[in-house]
Amino acid sequence: IVFETPGHTPGSLCLYIPPPNEVPEVAAEDDSATAGGDAAPERPAAGSGVSGGGVLLSGDTLFVGGRGQTDTPEGSEQDLLRSLSRLGQGLPGRCLVLPGHDYAQGSSTTVAAERKNNEYIRMGMGQFRLAKPLPVNQVCQCNIDGGSLSFSPGPRTPTTSHESPPAAEAAAADSPV
Repeated sequence: IVFETPGHTPGSLCLYIPPPNEVPEVAAEDDSATAGGDAAPERPAAGSGVSGGGVLLSGDTLFVGGRGQTDTPEGSEQDLLRSLSRLGQGLPGRCLVLPGHDYAQGSSTTVAAERKNNEYIRMGMGQFRLAKPLPVNQVCQCNIDGGSLSFSPGPRTPTTSHESPPAAEAAAADSPV
């Protein structure tokens, strides 16, 4: 799964490999939600293989105890904090994180360890709250169908651009136009 994680550069990406037989969820922003945390080991055990929380190849977005630079020509501190917030809140705590470089503090970590020890993830999570995650299978199917997601009022039920939310259909039926 490819996550767009702008901040270091506008086109920065992270790659997430979910654990076998699990459907991951993608988080969406919402200022009213609260940040949560999973209980998980601080660091993955040496030779443990793929973790039960999947693996994140974090590139230049997230490092062990740090984050990518934003002093690049198109870098953005706010965008990077939002990206770190999405990763910190949207991935399981036991997810193994493999940064692209900057191994001074180690070559791997977990999302739980970074939630606890990484000041940048904590700053991002303090500024940007995520809503209840959307099942990735709904998001992927929408992409396959060529639609775009929107949300109707009330429960978080995605609709695609080629389907009208029920409230919109009712309003259109009552419209004199």
